[in-house]
Amino acid sequence: MKNIRDNLDLSGKKVFLRADLNVPIVGNKVIDDTRIIRLIPTINFLRSKGAIIILASHFARPEGKFIPEMSLKNIVPALEKHISCKIKSIDDCIGNKVENEINRSAAEDILLLENLRFYNEEENNDIKFAEKLASLADLYVNDAFSCSHRAHASITGITRFLPSYAGLLMEEEISNLNLVLNSKAAPSVAIVGGKKVSTKFKILSFLADKVDYLIIAGAMANTFIKAQGGEVGKSYFEEDFINEARDFFNKTYKAKIFIPDDYVVKDAVSSEIEVLDTDQLKPSSQIFDIGTTSVIDICNILSSSKVVLWNGPLGLFEDEKFSTSTFFIARFIAKLTKANKLKSIVGGGDVVAAVEKSGTASSMSYISTAGGAFLEYLESGSLPGIDALKVPYQ
Repeated sequence: MKNIRDNLDLSGKKVFLRADLNVPIVGNKVIDDTRIIRLIPTINFLRSKGAIIILASHFARPEGKFIPEMSLKNIVPALEKHISCKIKSIDDCIGNKVENEINRSAAEDILLLENLRFYNEEENNDIKFAEKLASLADLYVNDAFSCSHRAHASITGITRFLPSYAGLLMEEEISNLNLVLNSKAAPSVAIVGGKKVSTKFKILSFLADKVDYLIIAGAMANTFIKAQGGEVGKSYFEEDFINEARDFFNKTYKAKIFIPDDYVVKDAVSSEIEVLDTDQLKPSSQIFDIGTTSVIDICNILSSSKVVLWNGPLGLFEDEKFSTSTFFIARFIAKLTKANKLKSIVGGGDVVAAVEKSGTASSMSYISTAGGAFLEYLESGSLPGIDALKVPYQ
């Protein structure tokens, strides 16, 4: 896969830079600019080489309609704050008006196209739409790893018409996830939490054959407790996947599978909060976090590990009463990472928000910007958007 460091002559060249600017906005203001910040190195690199940057992204799900609240114009102030230069915002992403604006631009200029999903053709990977996007530029750079699990026009279709390269963030994401796929450090551990296990059996099976320890926590662990004949009371679990969870336990894997054996529960009748072992759970119990013994066990596993992949929180961390395990493990991982005893890779789901809320984000080795793409890359070792960068253009 080619990347933008490959001695390219970019002076005066028009570069179509596919980014992920699908950032959270409240009241037309960006409330989390992480994805913007992570894009800056690629933008700075391209500007330093004299390129004209045509910045493109989707935002939310407008379903082919123009919706002012979903316009990328709303993120211009946040972009300009971090890039320290003016951004020329265009109210379309294809057509003569866009072409004319680009042709009037000079080296180091940045033009922001309008939301790609204002056209249904984007998500449909319409080849004519992809060709129209490609006609705006001299070359294509994909720095949207977090979108590259989607075969959309600006991700895969466009590469058929332009010389295509990976951006710096794309390289960074791949390099760090490959530490898990190819790690020779032993032992390694994966922590997979969150609510639903139904969408994660494939990645659990994959990781169970890759790592030395697989820790399954969060509400998804409840389905595994039920599969083993345990009581989860009023707690969330997925009844339709109990047999699949049982089959998972019956298979032989490289990893030692760890399911927490004590929990912080709230009684549905009395509202009392207490810590109970798995065999003490009652029909009125509601599980919201894991208990002290399980946290200690996880810390012991981490202490003997060299690499950890963390995907998904361990409990309902949004509620202070049930945030203890997630925040404690975050701080423990951060401590080991800062001491150079552990390589920590965090991504997917709400776990990024959890480490940020715990104040440990800056201490992790790497935090991925991706959600679904994070897990899909681990499962397959590639993504449609990555594969597209390897195919010669027409």
